Amino acid sequence: MKELRLTELQLEIMAVLWTKGSATVADVHAAVGVKRGLAAATVATLLRRLEKKGAVAHETEGRQFVYEALITSAAARRSMLSEVAERLLPADVPALINQLLASHKIGAEELAQVKKLIEEKERQERKAHKTLGE
Repeated sequence: MKELRLTELQLEIMAVLWTKGSATVADVHAAVGVKRGLAAATVATLLRRLEKKGAVAHETEGRQFVYEALITSAAARRSMLSEVAERLLPADVPALINQLLASHKIGAEELAQVKKLIEEKERQERKAHKTLGE
């Protein structure tokens, strides 16, 4: 997947689509535009830009466009985090992880999940090295 750069506002719009499954401009405007003081036309423009990026698609129902997310929230996070990691901390995974841990409150349950992910990655690496060595 190519890098997907989304602004904070675009992420809010995507969150509406991820939650609802699909939404019209009016739906997204009600969920995001009103509290941000955006005109419906601005919301429509933002949705068109997201469509150009390949993040959403629309179908026409009557006289309305109904938008649907083409990417998952996980895929968007992966793409955006990869870009940040490559730009700010190239080839320094420990520094990236340290920064994430230092800048976010993390509870015991989340820390345990991180440890499991690391252990799984270690198992995969050992398995890959065994396969290459045979």
